[in-house]
Amino acid sequence: MKTTSILIASASLFAALGLAMPLKASSETVQVVVKTGDGDSAAGLTVTINQVFSTANNPLASKGVAASIDDPTATCQAFSDNAGKIPLGKPFTAKTPASFSATSSGGTESKPEDAVPIGAFFCSNSPSVPSTASARVQLEIESDTFIQREVPANGSIFPIPTTGLEISLVKATGVDVNQVSCQAFADVAAKHPVGKPATSAGDVTLTANPNKPVTINAIVCSA
Repeated sequence: MKTTSILIASASLFAALGLAMPLKASSETVQVVVKTGDGDSAAGLTVTINQVFSTANNPLASKGVAASIDDPTATCQAFSDNAGKIPLGKPFTAKTPASFSATSSGGTESKPEDAVPIGAFFCSNSPSVPSTASARVQLEIESDTFIQREVPANGSIFPIPTTGLEISLVKATGVDVNQVSCQAFADVAAKHPVGKPATSAGDVTLTANPNKPVTINAIVCSA
């Protein structure tokens, strides 16, 4: 694996910027209601199934004491960070809301100081929310120039507007790297794959012309 001139950006900063707005897609959505801690005030969010929804550009929902949904088919998880890697509380459903504060349930007695930071939400139609494991992915964006990104290994779409000659799986956290595969896509909705999935077996070439990198707009890693 090539390692010359690796440019490693802050994973948390990139996630905050790249996931600042939820991706618009044709997939289903879940309405998440966040009790903000200001009395019984609440903020509503539309979270796309199987995509990390960052609260970076949603200040009203970036702190809260509780969260709930009314979709009986969905399970959601809150996270402390914008990248969706540090779980906040337990997964919640329509029958079992999430509580983030030991001093408030989100009722009229709630105070702003009861609220805790909320960085992201992830919702799934599966019986349980996918693992919060992650994969370190390396892209050769042009000859001998590389970048690396920490990508959630839960099947969610990770936006990354760039180009690529080659993709490789460097390592995995929270899951066996041999069980992880990462696919690059030309579009932000992850409908048009570029090359084959990268695995621990080795690097994957994305283009036959080393002088002409292909367009990449998203990566999806699954375990």
